[in-house]
Amino acid sequence: MTPPLRLLSYAECAALAGRSVKTISRWAKRGLFPVTRMNGRPQVREAYFRKAIEQRTTVESEP
Repeated sequence: MTPPLRLLSYAECAALAGRSVKTISRWAKRGLFPVTRMNGRPQVREAYFRKAIEQRTTVESEP
């Protein structure tokens, strides 16, 4: 099943994750989540971004 199509800007992703836009851009370049371009601007599906954050949080909190 395909996740719902709610697209977020890097600024919205940064606010959601409590990180900077620059950090979100670096994560995108490393391929932590897929990025789509709409009118030339990068957009991220909210469901994919939330999953990436969840996985990242789990990895960072493990000893």
